[in-house]
Amino acid sequence: MEPFVNAPASQPDLRAIPLALLALAPENVRETPPSPADQAQLTASIKAHGLLESLVVRQDSTAADGTERFAVIAGGRRLTALNLLAEDGVIASTHPVPCQVVSNDNSAELSLAENVMRIPMHPADQVVAFKALADTGSTTSAIAARFGVTERLVEQRLRLGNVARHLLNAYRADQIDLAVLKAFAITTDHERQLAVWNQIAHQGYRPTAWQVKRMLTEDPVPANISIARFVGVEAYESAGGAVMRDLFADQHENGVWLENPNLLAELATAKLRTVADELAQRWKWAEAVLDADWSTTAQYGHVHPVPSEPTAEESEDMQRIEARQFELAELEEDQWTEELIEESEVLEARYLAIEATIEARAFFRPEDMAISGCIATIARDGKLHVIRGLVRPDDIPADRAADDPAAPTPPAGATPAGSP
Repeated sequence: MEPFVNAPASQPDLRAIPLALLALAPENVRETPPSPADQAQLTASIKAHGLLESLVVRQDSTAADGTERFAVIAGGRRLTALNLLAEDGVIASTHPVPCQVVSNDNSAELSLAENVMRIPMHPADQVVAFKALADTGSTTSAIAARFGVTERLVEQRLRLGNVARHLLNAYRADQIDLAVLKAFAITTDHERQLAVWNQIAHQGYRPTAWQVKRMLTEDPVPANISIARFVGVEAYESAGGAVMRDLFADQHENGVWLENPNLLAELATAKLRTVADELAQRWKWAEAVLDADWSTTAQYGHVHPVPSEPTAEESEDMQRIEARQFELAELEEDQWTEELIEESEVLEARYLAIEATIEARAFFRPEDMAISGCIATIARDGKLHVIRGLVRPDDIPADRAADDPAAPTPPAGATPAGSP
């Protein structure tokens, strides 16, 4: 039986042909053009490393002076990259290009085979290659420039290079997909990675990225929760806190975890205590509380600030807004336009802003501050929140008249000091 091989009748015709004599052949089968990013990546690679694979060409025409011209049937992207480099002055139009010259009879078949049979580099191999360059001293920007990719892509590949080799081999063997490998890369701790892998490797079904990420982040604190936002990642790291970063997280996802929750709590408490110490200079007492809810304040009585009256200008503005809002409320549903909706929203925002300005002018009387205190805590948005006018049960004076509007309001079930 003859072997299933179509061997060439003779040795391949290899020539170095000047770039100016090459043009893309009509039968080149790649009708879908590459993306600009892919073309830029290839151009950068050829600029850095040279042309690693020869073009496949056929004779196209012969000029009157006997000069042969050639059509490229395989390697159109490489030809485009070379022409771009010539336009930029990197190489000359006479630059010799290594080419394999074939007959016109099977040029279309060869073009199809060259494109269909091309196997792209496995992402794991790219990870290893980038890491090898980084280990020899190449910077992220240098690697990105050499391969025509973004620095962020290089950073992501290098982060995957920090995954335990056992996991990289599992990816090669198709035991996990790329998303799962990226999930493992949120930490550089190989022992931690392998501990999670050993828990899920024999579970009977393929692990998911969500499962891996959840198991790796059970103890660390997400950087987008209130206490972390209050302290700030930079301040936390400056204090020696360890951080896990997921370089593959989408923009709307949290991609940072703080690995030392105890340190985070200490930093937040210290920051709140600084505020409380300053408040204690004006109030009877002040405390720092990390997580204050209704039960925290329910044990206290309350004194209330003296409200501020609106100025004449504020009153006029509020009346004008209320009048216009009343007019809008009388409109039928089909009468509303985008302009009217926008006007209504602007009016509402303006009214709330005036109310906030008036409330900000409210003040506590010195005699009330002398018996009450404050709690410095953290709001849900991660900002400082101060609860003022809290009165401990023992500090509520017995002689404050019950009909005094500024008298402290006792907590439920509490009895003012001095009462029977």
